[in-house]
Amino acid sequence: MMGLCLDWMIKSTMKKKVSQVDILYCSTPDLVVPVEKFFGRSPIWLPNPVDTKLFSPEGDIFRLEGHPACFLAARLNGDKRPEVAVDIFNKIIKPNFPKATLHLLSFGDKASFYKKTLIDSDTYFWHDFMDKPTLASKIRGADLVFGDFSIGALSLLPMQVMAMKKPIVTLDRYEIIKKEINELPGLALKLLSDSEFRNDFIEKNYSYILEFHSEAAVAKKHLDNLKKFL
Repeated sequence: MMGLCLDWMIKSTMKKKVSQVDILYCSTPDLVVPVEKFFGRSPIWLPNPVDTKLFSPEGDIFRLEGHPACFLAARLNGDKRPEVAVDIFNKIIKPNFPKATLHLLSFGDKASFYKKTLIDSDTYFWHDFMDKPTLASKIRGADLVFGDFSIGALSLLPMQVMAMKKPIVTLDRYEIIKKEINELPGLALKLLSDSEFRNDFIEKNYSYILEFHSEAAVAKKHLDNLKKFL
């Protein structure tokens, strides 16, 4: 009973606070409907900004071993569903490209599990925690990058990959890729086997990030939203 009372009080306080602000934002498009249902007020989607200076096509390159070299650049946390990337690599990519490798981060709540199961040292490579410039250099040195496969909204890591003009396989139902999870194995294979499709995919994603997710684009949208209050 105490828990229910606290829950009601928290929700009531949140709704009151939201009613007092001039602009209500949400960071991903999948939140627009749930937020409106909860608060009774439609939010504005303000895209997450990407540091396009740090995550740019130009910069240091740490060439990852493999042909092709695939990089699961997201933390191995269960909520990010890394098993999707691992299955695509093992069932689709490796049979078609025998020299393919999968590079993974050695942290996250599923890291110990995968270190025990992905034991072929010629196929699976592990990377310790790194700073953002090092991560960017390794993404530039990959042939294909995997993101996360959780909520279906485009998260920050895939945006950063797109900003570096690298091909990304991730679950994005709302913005630019717009594919369901069962379509991603085919996407991964096509990105590695069809150079024209790959180049078009990369350029389209890159242009999209600059237009909607660059720091300048997000700042402009926020300023445009403020004009009615000036």
